Order: sequence, then C-alpha cells, then structure tokens
Amino acid sequence: ASLRNGETGSVTIRVRIDAAGEPVKAEIEQSSGFRNLDRAARKAVMRWRYAPKIENGAAVETEILVPVDFKIGN
Repeated sequence: ASLRNGETGSVTIRVRIDAAGEPVKAEIEQSSGFRNLDRAARKAVMRWRYAPKIENGAAVETEILVPVDFKIGN
C-alpha cells in the first residue's frame, strides 16, 4: 500500500540489544510521517541480529539508533 501511494521517508528506530545480539525492544525515535513505513521499519529491525557491545571483554546489553530509509525506484 505504501508503494502504491508513493510513500517515502526515513524512520529512526531506537533498538535495545541484549548481550547475545538479539533485539529485545524497538521504539520509533523519529517517524517518517507514515504509519505503514514506521511499522515496517520496526518489524524489520526486530528480525535483524546485531553484534553485541563489548565492555571489559564481555558482551553487554545496549541501545542503538537505527535509521531506515524507504525510497522508490533505483
């Protein structure tokens, strides 16, 4: 539906990542202005796996900001 409607934009997602590199929480930090794009971005980052942050030689939980851009065409 978003593609059909020509919706484009950028979404920034705040993602909490556990010590194993698994996402445990994702929230919209900055909206694209389109609900469907925001939902798609959040859903996508929750499927990804991340390299955990290392502090003092051990993996720890952390939060990062992930930008997701939606563009039409090449």
